[in-house]
Amino acid sequence: MATPHTTAKEGAWAVGDMWIAPPETMEEMVAYCADLNARGITPFSWAGLAKHWFNYFMTAWFAQYQGYTTPNLQNVAAEDGCYADFANFTSAENWKMQGLQVAFDALCSLVVDKETGKWKNSLPGVTAYDEQDAARHFVQQETAMCFGGSFMYRENRDFMDRDGDGKEDFTMKMMAIPTVEGAEKNADGTTKKYSYKNVGEYLCVPRNAVNLDLAKEFLVFMCSEENNHIFTNETSTMRPFEYDPFEGQTKDWAPFEYTTLKLYNESQKVSVEPLGIARDKISPIARFKGVSIMGTQDTFVFYSESTLKLTAEEVFVTGKGSYESVYDVTKPNYNSWLIQYGIE
Repeated sequence: MATPHTTAKEGAWAVGDMWIAPPETMEEMVAYCADLNARGITPFSWAGLAKHWFNYFMTAWFAQYQGYTTPNLQNVAAEDGCYADFANFTSAENWKMQGLQVAFDALCSLVVDKETGKWKNSLPGVTAYDEQDAARHFVQQETAMCFGGSFMYRENRDFMDRDGDGKEDFTMKMMAIPTVEGAEKNADGTTKKYSYKNVGEYLCVPRNAVNLDLAKEFLVFMCSEENNHIFTNETSTMRPFEYDPFEGQTKDWAPFEYTTLKLYNESQKVSVEPLGIARDKISPIARFKGVSIMGTQDTFVFYSESTLKLTAEEVFVTGKGSYESVYDVTKPNYNSWLIQYGIE
């Protein structure tokens, strides 16, 4: 986020209210977008050529509603399963989970005009933007928010000094993904914060490598506490280990770096991979296919105007007219994967 923004939780959402803290719920976010539009500010920048980015946010909303490692019983029945069941692809029926439909509705409430299927709260021509375009428009302060990740600041900080005085022209910070109604609670009754993290970076040593011992030594160092801090200091991102990036550090973190790292360590991490499941319990389908929340539905079809006008149930379960639902498209493929990987 890059504009003055806040919520006054006791009051009504009157156009023109001042915002000094990021919206925490979807209700607040929708109100914030309305306020921005009333002031002539475009709410979002995003990459129309990389619509799969929306899947990351929908994944978090899905987990919030469905429950992460156990079903969120305030919303779903125990037999309906949780996000971890979905991520481990235990059944083709997972694409009927209610949390998927809630996530789709959450996304649409922010960026889709349901009557026309066209994009809203977005810059003109957004469908032609790549990730770099989206970030550039954001740091040029053409929008209040940007669908992006922890890498954004490092890639764009040189463009934040537009008047050439050696100082960044504005402050940008990372905000938590707003929570949907009925989002999973912590033990103390507070609403869980969720963040999406990409995984899947691997280091391999060839079997016939000349310096196997040195390679092993390097791999050990790469996973050490010392390197964790070096990596985070240099990249502003976390290694996949439990550690405090601020402990013993004297670095003057930029606001975006600080808020990103703080959020990461205070939130439930969600990924397309089934985090928190023992490796011997991970399905080969999850390990080798990495199928997204839209199953094997084509990205172009999923995010087309005709699809975006449909209800969430039609998109994921029932289909409508010539549109074949995510469930109907994915189930035959899922059944073939069971045979391919010797599961059945």
